[in-house]
Amino acid sequence: MDTTATELRLSFRGNDGVQRTIRLGQYDSDLNADEVEALMNAVIGAQIIGTGDVLYYAAAVAATKVATTTTVLRSYN
Repeated sequence: MDTTATELRLSFRGNDGVQRTIRLGQYDSDLNADEVEALMNAVIGAQIIGTGDVLYYAAAVAATKVATTTTVLRSYN
């Protein structure tokens, strides 16, 4: 039996140059690009996630929907 899960991945670059990703397993699947951009800008604007002078989510890099299919070959339950 195959199961497919879709997640929304929001990728950002911190002010330290490191890329970080927020993965959302539950989201409105009808989100459009403008709504996702507004969400990412809200995360950036909050400026609350980081350590010391490093902001983990300082600039938007990409937003992607990723579908993963899992196939159970055999279950031993």
